[in-house]
Amino acid sequence: MKFNINEYSDLVQYRCFSFDDKQQDLFIEYLQGLLIDRNFRTTIDSYGNLIAERNVNNDPFIPLIIAHVDINQHDAAVPKLVRINDWLIGFSTKTGTTVGVGHDDKAGIYFALQVAKTDLDCKIIFTKDEEVGCVGTSCLDKSHFKNISFAIQLDRRGSSDVSQYTNGVTVVSKEFKENSKPLLDIFGFKYVNCVYTDVGALKSVHNVNFCCINVSCGYYNEHSNDETLNISQFVNSMEFAYEMLVAFGKDHQRHVVKVRKAKPVKWTNKKFDWETFYSDYKSGPYSDNYKKGDPNSDKWPF
Repeated sequence: MKFNINEYSDLVQYRCFSFDDKQQDLFIEYLQGLLIDRNFRTTIDSYGNLIAERNVNNDPFIPLIIAHVDINQHDAAVPKLVRINDWLIGFSTKTGTTVGVGHDDKAGIYFALQVAKTDLDCKIIFTKDEEVGCVGTSCLDKSHFKNISFAIQLDRRGSSDVSQYTNGVTVVSKEFKENSKPLLDIFGFKYVNCVYTDVGALKSVHNVNFCCINVSCGYYNEHSNDETLNISQFVNSMEFAYEMLVAFGKDHQRHVVKVRKAKPVKWTNKKFDWETFYSDYKSGPYSDNYKKGDPNSDKWPF
């Protein structure tokens, strides 16, 4: 898979903060149009999540690609993308300083759209409000998971991680890990414990009966003005993820765990004090990791 900076820039134009329904909904509508053009059947649920499916051959199982449209950043202005060697960086057109692009999770959305350009049948779900507790994913109807072989997401910092545990639960079976190890070795990945994202909510909230993985996709220093994306690492992640879809997408990759019964998150107060949060983030218990920009640390609040 190739990286096209112009196509990526089109996604970056949508500056969708968590709980900003207007901007998230506009982005969802834009993405819906792109998927309809690729022969996907689409629907937008009551929360505003986009669910799209293409199953030309009526296969009993197809893989799921999931990504979130909201970002956790500081500056509302659309950044200018600049490529410096192998790195993609955002700059403010007002101050000339670096600003976060929202590679978390524009990278995951870009991958899903690249897969949509191929002839591979799959389901794609774009969720809202992941950055504030996987709210959109928690509100998905379970009927959307009936024909899923396994789920994949590109929403992890670094270049070599694949989740085996996230959101407090195990998300893959031993058999899946063993069968997928040759592909992980070829592309330089390893199974690790992760923190929190949509595929974890599929397990912890919906208790789905298939394997779910989150894959590193080359971004670093997410949720900060120092956020960057390594393009070569991102391309490697996309190629790895696509090979996983081809290898495991047509058979049910069964995995069942016992989880505590959870209810969908219902947010009533959308006036979250982000300024205080970021102040604590930079000076509190996570400050060392924030200042170092340590991509391998799991000591982050999200």
